[in-house]
Formats: sequence, C-alpha cells, structure tokens
Amino acid sequence: LDSLKLLYNACLIDGKRLDEASMLIHKAVKDSLIREMEADKILFALEKAIWKYIPREITIPFDINFTGRLNDIASGNKFLWVVTDSGAFRYNGSWQKLGLDYGLPTEKVNSVVLYKKMAFLGTDTGLVLYDAGSVIHFGADHGLPHLPVSAVAVQNDKRAFAVIGDDLYQYDGSVWKNYVEVPITAETNPETLYNHFKIYDSPAEREQFIAKLRRFNADMADAPAVPEISIVDSSTIPDSTAMTADSSIVEPVGDSASIAETDQAKTESASIKTASGRLRVPFTAGIESKVYDIEIDGYGSLWVGTEHGLIRFTGKRWKRYGYRKFPVENDIAVFDLALSKVRGDSTRAERLAANILEVNDLTSDTIKGGETVDIYANPAGARIYDIHSFGSKIVFATAGGTIYFDGIWGFYDAHGLNKRVIYAIAEENDNKWYLGRDKIDINADATSEMTLMHVNWLPELADDIYYEFLGFVQNIEGWGTVGGNITYLTYGSITRTNEQGVIEGEFDAYDVAFTLSYGIPLTSSLSGGISAKVIYSHLSELGAGQEKGSGTSTGLAVDLGLLYRIDPRMTLGLALTNLGPDISYIDVSQADPLPRNLSVGLAWKMVQSQYNEVLFTVEANKSLADREKSILEDFRDVVANPQDELKGFFFNPFTLGGLSKEFKGVIINGGIEYKYSSFIAFRGGYIHDEEGEVNTPTLGFGLSYNAFKFDFAYIPSSDDVPLANTMRFSLSVGW
Repeated sequence: LDSLKLLYNACLIDGKRLDEASMLIHKAVKDSLIREMEADKILFALEKAIWKYIPREITIPFDINFTGRLNDIASGNKFLWVVTDSGAFRYNGSWQKLGLDYGLPTEKVNSVVLYKKMAFLGTDTGLVLYDAGSVIHFGADHGLPHLPVSAVAVQNDKRAFAVIGDDLYQYDGSVWKNYVEVPITAETNPETLYNHFKIYDSPAEREQFIAKLRRFNADMADAPAVPEISIVDSSTIPDSTAMTADSSIVEPVGDSASIAETDQAKTESASIKTASGRLRVPFTAGIESKVYDIEIDGYGSLWVGTEHGLIRFTGKRWKRYGYRKFPVENDIAVFDLALSKVRGDSTRAERLAANILEVNDLTSDTIKGGETVDIYANPAGARIYDIHSFGSKIVFATAGGTIYFDGIWGFYDAHGLNKRVIYAIAEENDNKWYLGRDKIDINADATSEMTLMHVNWLPELADDIYYEFLGFVQNIEGWGTVGGNITYLTYGSITRTNEQGVIEGEFDAYDVAFTLSYGIPLTSSLSGGISAKVIYSHLSELGAGQEKGSGTSTGLAVDLGLLYRIDPRMTLGLALTNLGPDISYIDVSQADPLPRNLSVGLAWKMVQSQYNEVLFTVEANKSLADREKSILEDFRDVVANPQDELKGFFFNPFTLGGLSKEFKGVIINGGIEYKYSSFIAFRGGYIHDEEGEVNTPTLGFGLSYNAFKFDFAYIPSSDDVPLANTMRFSLSVGW
C-alpha cells in the first residue's frame, strides 16, 4: 500500500485499472476470506495498474483545488465561478483563486451573482464586488453593514438589491440604502407608513417598524401613542390547502389600501414633522425568515424566497404569498387546529402544527381565543430554494413543488416538476435546467426553425415529378409552438388528347396546400398538436370529353397528432392526417376522398452518451381513404353488437372497420440512426408495403453545423421498385 501511495502521488497509477483491482478486492472479501487464486488476480490487477512512465495526458478533477464545502456556482463571460469555504475560484482553462491574499475579507464565500464582467460575492462579513481584477468590500461608506449576505439580485447598473442580516438594501447607482425618502404630507404618520410597508401584519412587526422609523429620523417630532390595530375579520377567506389557477394565492389583509387611505387608528395619529420636510422610511421592519434567493422580474418587482414562503416588494408595498389569516374563536391546541385543516390526517397535521408554531413564533401549544394566526395555504408558503425569471414568467423552486407566476399562479408540471423538490434553476441557450434531489431535468424550449425540402418523386416513371416543401416553426413562451408550411406536388406535363386519341397539346397538373399548425404540452409526458390546411388541386384547365368546367378544386382538411413520452429514451406518436370532406372537380357524384391516413410510431434511443447516439424508429401507416365505412359507423357497430365486434379485435389486434375486417394494407417503415457528436448522422431503413408490393432498403445521412442542418435520403436503384432512385434533400436553419 505504501508503494501504491508513492506511485499515486507520482502520477504513475492508471485510475481505471486501479478501480478494477478495487472491485476484485470487494468481491473477494464478501465471504471474509481471500483465497489464493483471488489474491493472485488482485496482485496481477494492481501490477497492471502501475505505469512505468508518466503518460502524455493526465486527468485532473476540477475540484482538486477545493478544500471545504462548495456553496454556489455561476457561469458567464467565458468564466466558471465556484465559491467555497476556502475561497472563490474562477476557471477559463486554468484556475484562479480569490482569497484573503487577493483582498477578500474572509476565505469563506457563500454566494456568487454575475453581472456583465462583475461578480458580487456574498460573505459572512458583508458584500464584496469583483470588477476587472479589483476587489471592493462594501462597508459603511457605501451604506452597507459587515453582516452575513443572504442573497443579491442585479437588474441594471443603477438598480440592485441585497439581503444582508435581516434587512433589505437597494443600490441606486451610487450608494446602498435600506430606506426610501418620501415627502411629508398631512396624512403622513407612523401608522400609515407601517400599513404601507408591512409584510407579516403583526403587532411585533408594527412595533419594530415604528422604532426603526424613529431611529432613521432622529429629528422626527414625537407623535401621540397609536391605538392597537384592528385586525380585519378574515373568516370569509376560503379554506383551501391547494393552489389552483383560479384561486391564486391569498394575499395579506390590507394590501389593497393606498397610502392616502386611513382607518380610524390612522386618523387619530398625529402628523410627522422633520426639519427637511422629508422622511426616511425603512423598506421593512425586518425579514423574519431565512432568505434563500431573490430575483427581479420583468416589471421591476423584487421576489424574496424565504424559509417560510414568498414575499414580493413592488417598491411601494409588500405582498406575502402562501399563507392566510385565520381568526381563532375559542382556545384550541395547535395540533387540533392543524388536524381540522387536513381532514384528520395526523401525519400532515404534525407538519402543519410545527409550521404554525414556527411561522407565528408561538411559545405555547395552545392558541387563545380572539388571536389571529397565519396558516400555510399552498406551495408559495413552502421553503423557496431558488427563483428564476424567464421573460414574462417567473418560476419558483419550492419544497412543495415547482410553481410559476405570469399574471396568474400555476404549477410547473413539465417532467413532473410540480410534485418534486427542486433546489436550483438555471438557463443556458434557451434551455432550462432543474436540479432535483437525485437528477437534473432539462426543458429545452423549441427554437425557431425554417426548413426547405426537395424530392424528385418517382424518377423511374418520369423526370418531371417532384415535391417541394417550405416550413417554419416558432415557440411562443407560455403559449406553445406555432408553425406554417407550404407543400407543392407537381405531376409534370401531361399530354391532352380528344375522344379519338388526337393529341391536342399538353397541360401541367399539380397540388398545393397551405397549412397552419399549433402544438402544446398537455401534461408532463403528453403533447398534442393540430393543423388546418387549405388544399388546391389543379388537374387540368378543361374537363374530359363532354364535361364542362375545369378540373380544379379547393378543399379543407385537418391533421391531429399526439406525442407521448414513455421515458426519457422512448417516445410514442400517433397522427391522423387529411381529415376532411371528399374533394370534387366537375361532377360532385364522382368526388374523391382525401388521402386520409393513420400513423403510429415509436422512437427509442438505444444508446445515448456524450459523443454517440443510436436511435431506432418504427412506424405503421394505414390509409383510411378506401374504407367502406366511416370511423363513426364503426363505433356505432361496436355499440350495437359489442361482443361480436370486440371478439375479432382481441384475437387479432390489427383489425379496424367494424373491428371485424382485418387491418390490411399497413405500410411498415423501420430504421436506425447513428449520430456522432451532434455533427454527423448515418441512417439505414426498410420499407415494407405488401399491398403496394414495395420492399426496399433506404439510406441517408445528416450533417449539422451551428444553426444549419442538412439531410439526404435515398432509395437504391431496383428494377422492381417504382420508388427506386428517389432522393430527398432538406436544409434547416434554427435560431
């Protein structure tokens, strides 16, 4: 072992082979006895793990520089920042440490927030700014105390917030302040100001706020004693423990009052006077719970995530979420009150009772009649681990599930995040990353993309039949994905003859369709989409023989689709396309059905690693255009005679049409794709169409570079396959 230690420190040990030797040791000692043969295998494995020379490349773990706990991480401007108990570290190919010798007031750094090329570092002894190599330790000259920093949020060069100690500070471009200056009016008094800046609406908070107000304004004239606040009766507040989209979250009583509105207690309070005619009003009496994160939304409001829920500061007033006021009529034990709120569930009642005691700072297990307590209402009152703003939507990672606010409240149900504890949220290249207890979920927003496609269709039959496609998709935050496309299929030049077979010239036949599409996630694993299209079919300018009119027609159709994510590697899809009325040209009685089709497909990522990916797909297509009965008529047959109709289905699942006629004419397409490093892909597949007598392999490849993707598909030459030598080219660009 001593030799191995020396060799390890000299970088002469192969880590992978050492791990193999370690596995042999663990396997051998399972029965508490290492046999001679097992010992020989272990010694041989250890010998193989020793290098004679230092290799050309040595793998060095990122955390080799760190001693102590890792507290926070951030990236920006090509730098990775890691803050730990042993200092702050920057990485852009090599590591740089910032500690006491660099000017930090302490080695321990708790948090890091990046803005432009600056880094705000939160420590136990105040806020530190790293800017272009210099370090500034904010202190009294800047308006900040040397107290523990809980969180920092930066909006722009002239607006930032920090929670230091239990107080909120705002940066205005020159100095930090924990107050706002307001002009004194006839209605200005401690009571009106408290009602404007209260968070918890408690007598203790009111007393602390007024004391702080007097401390901030030493020359403020004494005001008469203020009567006790009369608490508004909140018995009419609905008793609900779950948040829904329409119930939102209960806001604190009194938040709708404006600074000019006064109740009887305010009216009896005397006006305030100062020498300057202005008053320094503290942002808050103090934030009572531990703060985990703060974030500024698109409207400039500050969201504060605490141990006991969310609070929001608009710059003029506070709002608290996740709790409701409950007036207690008669003396009651805290546990009994909690039990009545959770319908007798003792386990939940214990958790709720502990929350009531802590949130209301109760010293007794009994609540006196006439008192009012705050009771947990929904996940906005749970511990808030992280807050992240995505455009107009702000998302909260809570101990009660992931929730969001975009004007209304809702659960963020992608990947089941609404039911899981999420500790951190990050965004990179429009992808949202969610850190849970045992895994990281990535929610990749659909980007905008435009696609062009060209196909030389049936080249063995004619050289002027081809297919063109132009499509566009755009994700709209909070709404889903919209798209549109134009499809053009030309049948080439066709010779026109009269009834006697005399050639009268040529004409062109073609079809064109204009489509609008919309798709949206329906649940965490199911997505749905719908497309509406206008079809214009141009067969000829004239009718045949004695027919009068032109061989053109316009029709409408709808496509429906579902995509179900079975697990992260397997997806099931279903589509019904070209649903609509038959299309007619000159004679309505000879109307032709649209090419209605049912498709069912499965995609499975067999291999998925950093550089290699293998995807297997299979799809079954069935034309519904030649069915004798409609799907509605089939359903009526099942209802009228369910035993006979369903019997055929269970014996043969490939049945449709009254569920008694075998599902014939199914076209099976299968394929496999190998992709290397998201750069190049090779594809191979097979088409099996028994009814159309098509059985042929297919080949293809794809290239991706930055925002561009090129794909090519080919059906090899064959004398027996009408699709032989068909080539498909497509080019996509995303942004």
